[in-house]
Amino acid sequence: MSEPLSKQELSAELIGYQLGLCDEGDRRRVEATLRDRRALASACARVERLLTPLEGDESPAPPADLVASILDRVQESRNTLPFTQRAAALLPTPVESGGRGPMFNLRELVGLAAAIALFLGILVPGYRTARQSAQQAMCANNMRLIGEGYASYAATYGNPMPYVRRMRSGDTWLPTGDGTTRFKNSPNAWVLVSTRLVQGKAFNCPERSQDIPLETDPPEGLNDFPDPRNNSMATMAITENWTLRNFDPEMPVAADMNPLIDDAEASTGAGRSSENSRSHGGRGQNVLRGELSVRWARTPRVGVDNDDIYRLIGIQEYTGQEWPRLRSDAFLIP
Repeated sequence: MSEPLSKQELSAELIGYQLGLCDEGDRRRVEATLRDRRALASACARVERLLTPLEGDESPAPPADLVASILDRVQESRNTLPFTQRAAALLPTPVESGGRGPMFNLRELVGLAAAIALFLGILVPGYRTARQSAQQAMCANNMRLIGEGYASYAATYGNPMPYVRRMRSGDTWLPTGDGTTRFKNSPNAWVLVSTRLVQGKAFNCPERSQDIPLETDPPEGLNDFPDPRNNSMATMAITENWTLRNFDPEMPVAADMNPLIDDAEASTGAGRSSENSRSHGGRGQNVLRGELSVRWARTPRVGVDNDDIYRLIGIQEYTGQEWPRLRSDAFLIP
């Protein structure tokens, strides 16, 4: 049993927990301290609000030819760059040339260009990493809200998982473009939105720039997300109307989008899919487990007995008509 954290320790660990940067031991200690899921979700939401300013800023990469372009400008100005009298006061040793006032010589400008390049090389990647971590944490928090929705649905309707129907003969869960009927697993997740247990925007991963969060209340009468881009998550392909008790506590229930399907809702093709979801640049994926906790996984092999959550046991090539044959074989599809 993990030891609870003190109030001071909890404050220090919450940011790492929200960013997915703490190890397994620290993660369990935070969850042991905040046993109430509402308290944990509230604490994570406070951290998310603190990180929100990172999301609003863009961080364009510096031009690859930054140093070269500076040096070209130096050459065009005949190796010198005049400065105003005010700026010249900042120079330790002004250089006089033909009465034109203080200037930088070529050596100083090369040093300045190198310093700027070094500064950008250190700062910009670090800022981009922080921004990615914030988006990853926001995605994890959205997945926790989905987990709370599953728990509420089970408590309200006698412990079942949301379930509409399973795939019929001739359907395919993999987009083919040849007119074959497309089976979508997302109507099962949509039940949580249509019953007002989860807001539609919780199914959005902020790091997937092409996706569109569903900000409004769901229209009446729909049985799926209005736009496929409203749903960034892949959920468990279940073969029958299971209950939460059917799931091993470590069994994945939902995660970032399956890499077998690309960002344009099309098949990636055999042998071209990455191991991890592409939602976070291939770094890993957030995974919602059967006991409704969320963890950051750097590999998809986090199912029961290290099962790959995006692929079926023993299958390498996919036509879209494959289906899990074992309850322990996690298979998350959109």
